[in-house]
Amino acid sequence: MSVFDGKTVLVTRPKGQGSTFLDELATRGANAIILSTTEVALPEDTEPMDRALRHLDDFDWVVFTSTNGVKATKDRLEALGLPLDSMAKPRIAVVGPSTAGAVSQFWKAPDCQPDVFTSWHIADAIGELTRKSVLLLRGDLASTSLPDALAQRGAIVVDAVAYRLVRSEVGSLGDAVIVPDVIAVTSGENAISAIQALQLMGFEHWLRDIPIVCIGPNTADAVKKHGFRPACIANPHSAAGLIAAVERVLGDAVCAAT
Repeated sequence: MSVFDGKTVLVTRPKGQGSTFLDELATRGANAIILSTTEVALPEDTEPMDRALRHLDDFDWVVFTSTNGVKATKDRLEALGLPLDSMAKPRIAVVGPSTAGAVSQFWKAPDCQPDVFTSWHIADAIGELTRKSVLLLRGDLASTSLPDALAQRGAIVVDAVAYRLVRSEVGSLGDAVIVPDVIAVTSGENAISAIQALQLMGFEHWLRDIPIVCIGPNTADAVKKHGFRPACIANPHSAAGLIAAVERVLGDAVCAAT
């Protein structure tokens, strides 16, 4: 018997995303409540990204820190009438396997992926960057830690917003609300919006009483900053790692959340 059988997992995710994670939960016998409080949109000003995409030949590296960034870039290349293979010249670095899969689907296998799937480890994985030109294509809420780390290694960094996360209208969780056994949070941005949504819906006590499992340390930091304590941080910081972390929590196993 699986520890997932008959359990309910509240999953925070952008609208229309996270199907692989949900499919895995269903395969293992869990029920999922989906809380979609954000959706991906174009930047308010697309000119910095457009300018960079028109001059991809000028960059030694392009760095993606999420599948959202990959898809937004692919969509923008198409909207601008630029060939998708223009991404073939620069080397590409990614944060983890999901992002690598998206890059491989649209362009080529990435040239670099850190062993630890967090954005600030990308600079370590790439290594020496003196006088190298690096294009970051990220979300509007991304931190400055990665561009700072790249610049410290000598890179000339262009940090272009490829997409922004906008808050969706807060809805309900259904007429017959099932109290979840675990809350699974897939990003720092989703953590913030999900916490605010649950508070508005009168379910703040869930955040205190139900184990919160975070996909990575950035996500955990966002939860902590809002006054709640993660029960577990996935390792590796991926969808597969998140499934394993939920499994550990459901099985009452010890799981680090420092």
